[in-house]
Amino acid sequence: MKNLFKGDFGNSYQNGKPVAEELAMRFPITLRLAAFSTMLVCMFGISIGIISAVKQYSAMDMATTTIALIFASMPEFWVGLLMLLVFALRLKLLPAFGIESWLSYIMPVIVLSLGIMAMVVRVTRSTMLEVIRQDYIRTARAKGADEKRVVLRHALKNALIPIITVIGVDFGNILAGTVVIETVFGIPGIGAMIVSAVKLKDVPVAMTATLFLSVIFSIIILILDIIYSFIDPRIKAEFSRKV
Repeated sequence: MKNLFKGDFGNSYQNGKPVAEELAMRFPITLRLAAFSTMLVCMFGISIGIISAVKQYSAMDMATTTIALIFASMPEFWVGLLMLLVFALRLKLLPAFGIESWLSYIMPVIVLSLGIMAMVVRVTRSTMLEVIRQDYIRTARAKGADEKRVVLRHALKNALIPIITVIGVDFGNILAGTVVIETVFGIPGIGAMIVSAVKLKDVPVAMTATLFLSVIFSIIILILDIIYSFIDPRIKAEFSRKV
């Protein structure tokens, strides 16, 4: 424990190298995968959810809800293998394994994003529908406010907390859940390192990677709590009174 607090996580049983060096080399790859996937989720998941809520019960709403349900039900490893078969082996458009260029990130990022994007679409839709029915939204419309302003400025702002919670928690889950994707696509990230360490019974590597991801996830949750106070001033005011 003393060495742990000094940043000394021991040496790998496999290659004898310090675990911290191995972690520092692999973590940026996993972080890029998680960051790109989260950006894709925010761009498409929130946008589709808003459109689905504004056009409730329309053909587009039904289509997006159905597609989101399908994506949420598909296992990541199956989607990854299917994309490898189609885009790498058959069409030869994308590289199948490794991280040689930015093209290598396309398939893993899409696979990581699909399930989470489906969840964000559903959460955004349900939260927006709840907010849109509030009295202040009807008042803003009665005053002649532009519909785009009502949706983005008033409704979305008050619906952000559940959406950000889902995205933030899922960002932490992506960091910890790249084990399958990195194994399928042969990506040398933390997930692949954990799988290799477990197979070879490399205890220092497995324990360090697990502890590191746990700390990162805790930091993400802390950042989410701080963001809440900037989104909703009532939360900040409530904690100010308690202090």
